[in-house]
Amino acid sequence: MKKMISVFALVTVLIASFSTEAFAGNVVDEQQNQSTLPKVRYYYTDSQNDVAMTGDADEFHENMEEDNQIEVVFELDYDREDCDCRKSINAESTDEEVDAVKMHHRQEMKEKHTQENEEFLADNGFSTESDEYTVTMSEYSPFVQVVFDNYNDFQNYEASIIGVAEDDAVLGVNIGLPFSEQTNATRVDSSDAPSYPMLVALMHIDALSQTYDGTGITVGIIEAEGVAYSSSHSELNSLSIHVNGSTTSPHAIAVTRLLCGSNGVARNVDEVYIYHAPNTNYTINSLDWMMENGVDVINQSMSIDDFNGIYHWTSAILDFYVRYNIVTFVNSAGNDGDTSNSDTNSFGMGYNVIAVGATDAYNNSSTYSSFGVGDDIDSRKPTISAPGTNIVIGGDSLIPGTSFSAPIVTGVIAKLMDEFSFLKFYPEVVIASLIASATPVNGQSGAWDRHAGAGRINYTRAREAVENYVDFEITNDAVGSIRAAQALSGVANKTIRVAAFWLVNSTTETANDQILVNHHTDYDLLIADSNGEYITGSMHWSNIEIINYSCGSRNNIILQIEQYAARITSDDEWGAFTWVYD
Repeated sequence: MKKMISVFALVTVLIASFSTEAFAGNVVDEQQNQSTLPKVRYYYTDSQNDVAMTGDADEFHENMEEDNQIEVVFELDYDREDCDCRKSINAESTDEEVDAVKMHHRQEMKEKHTQENEEFLADNGFSTESDEYTVTMSEYSPFVQVVFDNYNDFQNYEASIIGVAEDDAVLGVNIGLPFSEQTNATRVDSSDAPSYPMLVALMHIDALSQTYDGTGITVGIIEAEGVAYSSSHSELNSLSIHVNGSTTSPHAIAVTRLLCGSNGVARNVDEVYIYHAPNTNYTINSLDWMMENGVDVINQSMSIDDFNGIYHWTSAILDFYVRYNIVTFVNSAGNDGDTSNSDTNSFGMGYNVIAVGATDAYNNSSTYSSFGVGDDIDSRKPTISAPGTNIVIGGDSLIPGTSFSAPIVTGVIAKLMDEFSFLKFYPEVVIASLIASATPVNGQSGAWDRHAGAGRINYTRAREAVENYVDFEITNDAVGSIRAAQALSGVANKTIRVAAFWLVNSTTETANDQILVNHHTDYDLLIADSNGEYITGSMHWSNIEIINYSCGSRNNIILQIEQYAARITSDDEWGAFTWVYD
């Protein structure tokens, strides 16, 4: 298993110094959208019942009614310095060591953001005891939500809100309706697909073994319809389940059974925390609750369908929690793949979020499974796919949906974290390993498929990918330089599948105060020969790169990460690449 490679350690690796121009013509995927966001962003539902985003206040007001509840979410630009705690965790760290460092780190995050958010509210005259609005202040992130009971109350405060937006400490202000969150397993018809017994699904993804069963792992589940209790189903009786919410939901029960029930993927997780979040008024509190309770990986099988393909504040906040609170987040991609609004839902649009598509018993990408992103977003969605169509578990047939693909992926992650404790602290290694180890769905001709992402998840191959990982931390700007590398030998006549992933910030402000949609630095994944000569590469403006390469007679190759463009953030950049052989 590989240790972290710093930029200085690369001098010991045989690498080439070659310019981007030398090989840019060989890959046509390298392009970047230059779109920016207004600092104040208004969201509303237009006459076609589609969500629109505008910087024009008049356009927003024309579409409001007096009884509309109005949600205002501030994303603040506090100093986001990393602690040094990551450097104390490595592949040899014990479960106890990882948990101790994780909770210490989160406590520091809580102290920092609680103080800063309280000061923001006090400085700008917001009261937690107002009769006209409700304040939800995150304790673990720079997000503050103010929800007005009606449109008229909002108008009384709009001028002061716009004034707050002019503060340099405010990255963005999101104004709109507090949209309801919907589960993703109620709208599809897959009558042509056969029943898919859970036992067969586990065999297909090589996850039937319970040698590693989630022992020592705390999982979180966020649900729109309600919660599940240990007594909700016989398959959940042995689980230690904690809930925030009282309504029992069949959807939550099914998700929990698939993830960690006695017939599920990871059958012995330590603790399960389930939060009922029926609309975006609950988003911040649900995430904070997960952090407070030490959750390692979160499953959210729901969406806001109105925001398909849109990088919304609900996308940005998930990116922040993964990046700075160090948690792995899994979300269903959505069930709108066969509609005119087929893009991935807003939660899945997070760059650091694993968005999961659905496959059936024949290894087809399900037609209803959402895919793609909005025109101005540089991302690849879905991230990966998993069984989700016509699953039968414990004799019960589940309605088809990516809701049930997501917990299968979350269960695989819990198994990986059980075996490799350090993964609790390295979501980038988790994601790179899942992408590198995925197997193609039917009809998938390349390393990446627009409907299925990297392909169908494979637990056994993911374990191999984790063993091979190289992670990297980048602390300075060096355009065109090789930032991490790994030499491999004995590869003749093998086909290698390599993937790279790096975490990005939730929002980035440029030097001229523009708020970027594509808010991440671009790195490229390259393969060179033993002399450092470029062979092939993956060059895409997302934070995912992937290559399938047949080595032929070559016995030695070098895998490399090159920084393609100037760094967008001043914070440390954390990423990883890994590989498996087909």
